Order: sequence, then structure tokens, then C-alpha cells
Amino acid sequence: MTVDDLMDPPDLIPVDEFVSGGRVGMYVEVAERLSKSRPDLFVTSGMVGPMLVASLLTGMENYLMGLLTCPDRCLKWVKMTAPYQYAYAKALSEVSDNVFVITEGSEDTQPKGLFDTFVRPFHTKLHQRVRESHSTVHSCGETRGILEDLASLGSTALSVETGWDPQAVYDRVSRKVVLVGGIQPVRCLLQGNPEDVVSSARRYADIGYPVIAPECGVPPMTPNANLAALAGYRR
Repeated sequence: MTVDDLMDPPDLIPVDEFVSGGRVGMYVEVAERLSKSRPDLFVTSGMVGPMLVASLLTGMENYLMGLLTCPDRCLKWVKMTAPYQYAYAKALSEVSDNVFVITEGSEDTQPKGLFDTFVRPFHTKLHQRVRESHSTVHSCGETRGILEDLASLGSTALSVETGWDPQAVYDRVSRKVVLVGGIQPVRCLLQGNPEDVVSSARRYADIGYPVIAPECGVPPMTPNANLAALAGYRR
């Protein structure tokens, strides 16, 4: 792959139009309706960060190859998407209790040395836009080498995969952010039983994790009994 294989970013619609219209506007409206109609609920809205948007627009394979062969061109795409994500984060924060941001910090997809160029400056600004609510950073995959980096982006909470050593994760960053996690979505929620779910939840609670939750997306075929066990594990 050469620099010419990754096109320059195109001109896009104005940021205000992006936030107020289409699917994005619909999500903001839904969050607002839910917050107003059910004030007893803690409403969490989800979004992805600038780098992930850039990779989806260019094609994940093209983007990952571009990081190795033409990183400056990839950075142009991240800079182009960033203002839209900043505005979206701000809009969601005004109608939600928490903005959950999927962050592209995993060492599975990029070298640690790129974090300060492609992730930190953009996510720091993004979380600064979230002033009306809490925010959570989520990163899938291998994060051992960047755990403190993820915890320093300015979010309220951090969600990462912790199966390698949950105690070590807690010891390293629990003083910086609220840790969210404890339930492995496939091995525990999908393939386990209610007893497995309760056991894992209690283990993490005993370590000190303030929020017990799935560490990534919940598989659609997850048994209802396992989800009920998670919801009621304290009993």
C-alpha cells in the first residue's frame, strides 16, 4: 500500500447539520426523551471516537495499512472527523447521565507509540466537551501497555478487558478513574451459567470495582437467566 491508495478526506456537511439531523439527531432526541420520561434511570449514550470513525470511513484494512505506510494521511482523516465527534459528545452529554465512548487505544490495532498522536489529543478534547454528564472510555483488546494512558484522557470511568489480571488493573488505575467491568461477555455471559456470572461479579466487587458490567458488547444469544443473574447478583 502506498500513500496514493488512501484518498484525501472529502468535504463533509457542516457540523451543526450533522448533529441536528439524520440518525445522529435521532439518537440525541431519543436520549432526551428517555431522560425526561424516566428520571429514575441512569441514561448512558454510546458513541465512537474520531480514529474509529476515520477507519470506518476509509475501510479498516486500508486504515490499518495506512498507519504503517502513510500515517500522515491517516491523521488527516482523524482530524477531519474530530469536530463532528466533539459536537456529538457535547450534544449527548446534555441529555444523558453518561457518555460511553469507544476508544481506539488497543495495542492489537496500533503500536503504543502512536497513542499520543492519534488518540490522546482528540479524546482529551472530546471528554472536555462532556460537561453536563459523566463519560466513560472503553477500549477492547490488549491495553496493558497503555492502561495509564487510557485512564488519563479525562473521563470519569474506564472500561477495559481485565481477564489478564483484574487486581493489577485495579491497583494501577483505580485512583485515577472509576473502573467498569468484571463480566467477560463471551466466556461468562454467553457460555457460562448464572452461578458463573454471580461468582465473577462478586469477585470483582470484592477487589473493589465500583461498577460491575460486561467488559464489551453483550452477545445477542446470551441467556436471559445470565443477564438476570448479573442484574441481581447482590442478592
